[in-house]
Amino acid sequence: MQSLTLSLAIVFTLFASIATGWYEALSIAGAPMELDPKDIGMANGAQYSLRTIAASIASEWTSFGVRRQFH
Repeated sequence: MQSLTLSLAIVFTLFASIATGWYEALSIAGAPMELDPKDIGMANGAQYSLRTIAASIASEWTSFGVRRQFH
C-alpha cells in the first residue's frame, strides 16, 4: 500500500506541475496581447499575488494531510 501511495503522489505532482506551467505560460505570454500596456503591471501583480495565496493554501492542506496520516 505504501508504494501505491508514493506512486500516486508522484503522478499527482507531475500533473500539478504541468498544469501550473501551462497556466504560467498562458497568462504571462497572453497578457501583452489582451491588456492595455498601462495595465500589464497591475495584472501581473494580481496574478503573482493569487499564485502565492493558492500555493500557501495548497501547502497548508498538504502538510495537514501528511500530519493526519502519519501521526
